[in-house]
Amino acid sequence: MANDENKTTKEFDGRIQLREKLYDIVKELLLSTTEKHFKDLGIKPVDKYFGEYNDGVTFGTGVEEGKYNICLIGKTKSFI
Repeated sequence: MANDENKTTKEFDGRIQLREKLYDIVKELLLSTTEKHFKDLGIKPVDKYFGEYNDGVTFGTGVEEGKYNICLIGKTKSFI
């Protein structure tokens, strides 16, 4: 994202991009290892959805007893 008021160096921009890639890697590792451990324990993911729009498109994840849902949240992108 170009911003004429805020001049940054290529090195600084590269560090921000690297950090964002690292966050993506950590997130993927966290999700995959957590899912693997639940699967190893015989626990299945939630297969329900929370709601449905008028056009039939579903949204959200429902809840079911004895099943899991992983939700990682947080702001990881930087805009300068």
